This record gives sequence, structure tokens and C-alpha cells, in this order.
Amino acid sequence: METRLTKTHNNVKEGSCSSSRPVSFGKLDNIKREMDRLKINILGLSEVRWKGAGKITSGKHELIYSGGLESERGVGIVLHQKVRKAVKGYWALSDCVLLVKIAGKPLDLNIIQVSQWYELVVFTASMEIYGAAVADKLDAGRNILRRRYYRQHCNLDMGSYTKDLSAINPDLSSIFILDNSPVAYRMFPDNAIPIKSWFSDARDTALLCLLPMLDALRFTGDVRSVLGRNLHLSRTW
Repeated sequence: METRLTKTHNNVKEGSCSSSRPVSFGKLDNIKREMDRLKINILGLSEVRWKGAGKITSGKHELIYSGGLESERGVGIVLHQKVRKAVKGYWALSDCVLLVKIAGKPLDLNIIQVSQWYELVVFTASMEIYGAAVADKLDAGRNILRRRYYRQHCNLDMGSYTKDLSAINPDLSSIFILDNSPVAYRMFPDNAIPIKSWFSDARDTALLCLLPMLDALRFTGDVRSVLGRNLHLSRTW
């Protein structure tokens, strides 16, 4: 089991936990001890194995979870008593997506736990000296964004930088790019999901709106069979 401290909001420490096996009742005590050791108040679990959705109280901690009908792999969030009384509600958006709303000041805190569906890769047309700093900020020491590609990995085509997805994975049936610039994926339109640019808008929900689509794509044998229909070109998330 690997636990990572991610960030702090309203003096509340959050963390994420990944394990080679789904979390079961027997592992919950180990998780609680790890939270106490690291002084974490909220811990996201990438894989749990319980039916349906609900919550379990165990000593000073409470586990909120979601899962399938047949004890399939779901996700969970463990809360210490410091924050569990501030929970305003929770919603299992799917077997693998769980939302917990916590009262806070000045703003409420929304915690979203998603199963690890994909490997995340950063591919930017920016210079490495700038792109690496942004990627480090996003990763926040979690070691999630381990594969990174910058301007030197792009192709210069008619004065614009395009991104060669085959350099990341030669199997184009299992890779897609999420980008705000159509020029960037000009050579791979059947592997692209357009998204709006982000300018520090705290109300932006573009990525959240994409979750159902990302959930569905992981069950297709070839992402191009869906994205290649060009229907996605009529909508920018």
C-alpha cells in the first residue's frame, strides 16, 4: 500500500492511497493507522470492493464508498472525525466516481475520488523550462505525471507544433489526447477530445463533465471507433 500526501485546504490534510489489491474490511485498520501516522484527515482510495454505495463508521474514522452490484472494484474516501461531522452529503456518480461535499470556510470542499482508469501523460508544445514547472505544480509531489513531453518532442508542421501520439504509444487504439488546440492533434483527429481553455476559473467544470465519457471509453476496444465519428467535434468540453 502506498500513501501520498497531496494538498491542504482549510487546515485539512488530504491524501491518496493506491494498493496492488482492492481495499477490504481487513485492510481498513491498516489504513486508519497510516492516516494517524501521517496526520491525514481525508484519504482517497483508488480501489475498494464492496457492493453498492454507503458508509461505514470505524472508531474515529468513517469510510464512504461506491461499488458495483457484484462486489466489483469501486472507490472510497476515508474521513477522520475532525472532518466527518462536516460532511454535507455524498453521491456515487458511478461505480468508479465518488463525490463528497464537506462544509468549509470560506468555501465548501468537494472531494472527488476516481478509479485509476488511465495512465496520465503530459504533452505540451511549451518549452520544457516552462512546461516542467507547470507539470510539477499539477503533480504536487504525487509522482502521477511521470511521463512528460515538451516542444522538442513535437513536429513543426506549417509553422505550428503538432503532437505525435505514436511517440507515446504506437498502439493508437488505446490512446487519446485532451487538448484545447485543434492544431496540436491535427494528425490524429480520431484520437482527440477537444476541451476549452482554462484561465484560473474556480467555477470551471469542463473536466468534471468529461468523467462519464472517460468512464465509457475505457470499455471500448478502440477509442477511435468512438472519437473517430467526428461527433465530438461539435462540442468542446
